[in-house]
Amino acid sequence: YLNKELCIIEWANFDTICEQVNNYDNAIVMAGLTVSADRAEIVDFSTAYYEASQYIIAKADDTTFDACTTAADVEAILATFTTDTSIGYQNGTTGALYVNGDADWGFAGIPCTAEGFQTAALAAQALINGSIDYVVVDGAPAAYDTEMYSVPEIERIARTAYEMAMKRNKKLTSVDKANVLESSR
Repeated sequence: YLNKELCIIEWANFDTICEQVNNYDNAIVMAGLTVSADRAEIVDFSTAYYEASQYIIAKADDTTFDACTTAADVEAILATFTTDTSIGYQNGTTGALYVNGDADWGFAGIPCTAEGFQTAALAAQALINGSIDYVVVDGAPAAYDTEMYSVPEIERIARTAYEMAMKRNKKLTSVDKANVLESSR
């Protein structure tokens, strides 16, 4: 359809996605990549099509957050944590910045023992296995694992990617966040 070579690359390390995509003349990253000033120096962002929010995943029998009705309620509980509480996150994501703290993003961090994982699924597995107490992750992988794009939507994205590539060096690379969702594998 586009008369161009489409190269699909799966990267396991989400924290290196911006650096890796910069190795190509033209690339499209199809992932939940939050816009930031430092990332914008490396990649060109499209108009935002998704607004990320962080979720805290706990075991079903954990009642710590049951009475929370607002984000402020959750923040108040998180502020009471100590290094006795372990929280996992996917490396290179907004969740990592939220847990560890980042002044540029306005995140104070959570007083805890923080542990990064290559994927959100590995962090969730560590929670199930009991090696960590909680997981902080973007809402989409936390809430469900389902394919949300129709064929026309994928075609629209591919056409947009092609048009952007033609304005650059006439090469197109697509990157899918296949390291989180089972449906992307």
